[in-house]
Amino acid sequence: MGAKKEYPADSGEPIAVWSVDIDCAHEDECACEDDTERGVWVDTRVASDTLARGALVLALREYDDDDGDDVVRIDDRIAVSCDLATGALTPLRTEGAIFLNRHPWLEEVLREEELPRLRLRAERAAAQGDRETAAKRALPQPGNAMLPYHELFPADWDLLPVCDGERYWAVDLYCRNPDCTCTSSVIRFHRVEDDATTTFAGEVTVDYAEAEPRARSTSPGAARVFERLWKESEYSLRARQAEASSAVRRLASRTKTPVAAVPVWGRTPRNAPCPCGSGKKFKRCCLDSSARDDIAARR
Repeated sequence: MGAKKEYPADSGEPIAVWSVDIDCAHEDECACEDDTERGVWVDTRVASDTLARGALVLALREYDDDDGDDVVRIDDRIAVSCDLATGALTPLRTEGAIFLNRHPWLEEVLREEELPRLRLRAERAAAQGDRETAAKRALPQPGNAMLPYHELFPADWDLLPVCDGERYWAVDLYCRNPDCTCTSSVIRFHRVEDDATTTFAGEVTVDYAEAEPRARSTSPGAARVFERLWKESEYSLRARQAEASSAVRRLASRTKTPVAAVPVWGRTPRNAPCPCGSGKKFKRCCLDSSARDDIAARR
């Protein structure tokens, strides 16, 4: 599954919240009964100071039966403030007040079922401003084991695409050799089960130097999931590759020992594809760069 995560997997995207049976105080029939069949999309507007303020903004939209697997988009016209200590909702505009009046169950459900997740999102948003501490811990020693992005930047949101009705955790890994010039990464997909366990579902190798990268996949299923992920998160993937590569170049330790000696992936033949995923032969990529450093050091 990859390195242990500091935070549970969360994409930071809208949460679907469903109503429960409500014993309202109204004597006559009211709209509360209609709401027992409804759902609401809750989008968290978190910022670095959300945790310090003790409240975060929630953008709301009624659940639509036509909402498919595509990322749900919600504007800020209907917005409320949620107190992170009590779960109390306060409308920020008239539209928010009307929405809460139509969905009187929402505050109770958020407080009882989703408040811990909202607090954790505020915590993660506050930690995302630190782009060095975890990366410095993750890169103390050279090696040829590829490094998961979430080990470099554990507070960042995760990639959780939905494909064919199944949710997957996409773990993107990068070469940790600071002398490697490859522009590739490996993305491993883990199917997320209902009980939050995961099952490995395959992987792809992507070269970001290509305008429309062709993913080399280990299975047709992995290829389909990648297509969905690329459609939803191309810019996020490219940004993550750029930042991860920059962190490795700045923070990783250089070594005078050929990376093939490190037994994480086993011994890689010189003419085999480089384990970093560059698509080059091992002797022309990570082994080659380490060998050049070794020769230079002897002169």
